[in-house]
Formats: sequence, structure tokens, C-alpha cells
Amino acid sequence: MKKAEPRKPGTVLEKFDVTDKKGKVHRVVFRYPRMSDAGELMDYINSLVEERAYVGKQKMTKITEERKWLRDSLKAVKECKKVHICLDIDGKIVGSGEVRRKSLDANRHVGTIGIGIAKEYRGIKVGKGLMQAVCKEGKAVLGLKLIESSYYERNIASERLHKSLGFKKAGRIPGGCNYYGRYLDEIIVVKKL
Repeated sequence: MKKAEPRKPGTVLEKFDVTDKKGKVHRVVFRYPRMSDAGELMDYINSLVEERAYVGKQKMTKITEERKWLRDSLKAVKECKKVHICLDIDGKIVGSGEVRRKSLDANRHVGTIGIGIAKEYRGIKVGKGLMQAVCKEGKAVLGLKLIESSYYERNIASERLHKSLGFKKAGRIPGGCNYYGRYLDEIIVVKKL
């Protein structure tokens, strides 16, 4: 399968509407980030840190750090080493997902994926759509054949999401996650594309 060209910053992949539990309709856009998104991405990731969500980031990010991270991310996208998609709801970034190609020759067909969504936008089915979009882009742009993911043993929502998308358990790393000083098992899952 021939890989697609790398996506340009701001490239829109999907637009659709979702209705939340209160009946309010929201406009959802899956798109690639732009450098001008650094502030919103920082606010989103800091909201996860403040919540103590089950994510790897545990310290608040400053705008200078976020800009450097975003510059590096956009460079990896341009070099076809990574796919990075923002979850934009009603014109505001409230989540993101990425898949990064493994770097060794023997496993360049494998990508490692991760997503996160701000608390107030969970439960309206956008996480599943974001994960599907990241997997689809990983296959189309990076030529991936296998996706690897992981979650903390206590993250039931992530476990359900991965299972609903056809991920299969491949292993467990005892104490693989340091969740604010408490070691939790990391569950490894995989999915063929």
C-alpha cells in the first residue's frame, strides 16, 4: 500500500455534530494542529493534569514548553514519523490523539497510539471517533499495519474503549505506570489495521 503525503498543519479530516447528555448539539472537527494552537493545547493538557487523569503527563505545562513540544510534533508529522489530530469542539481544542511510528527497521510497521479528552467532553462518543481517525491516518499516512496502545489498570473507560475498537490484550507490565507516586500495572493492547 502506498503511503499518502504528510498532512499540512490545520488539515481537516472530519466534521460532524454530536448531541451531549443534556441535548445540546456540538460541532466536532478532527484536524491537524497549527502552531497557533499551542495555547489551547496547553490549556487542554493542563486540565488533564489538574484532574489527575490517567495520562502520562503529571506536571503543568508552560507555554514555552508547549510551543517547543508542538514544533517538534509538527516536524514529526511533516517527516511522516507521526500523526497528530486535534479534537476541536465548538471551535475549541478539547482533546488530541497521536500515533508515532516505531523507529527501528524491524518494527516501523508498528505505531504507538495515545489519546486524551477533557473531562467535560467524555461520554459523548468523540473518543471512539478520535481513536478511529488516528488509526485510519496511521494506516494511510504512515503505512502502519499494527497499532500498540496501553492504559493504566484502573482506567476502566480506556479498557472499554480499546475493547470496543477491537484491540486485544498483549501483555501487562507490573508497576509500569507511576500514577502520582503509586505504581499501577500498565496493560498493553494491540490491533491489526
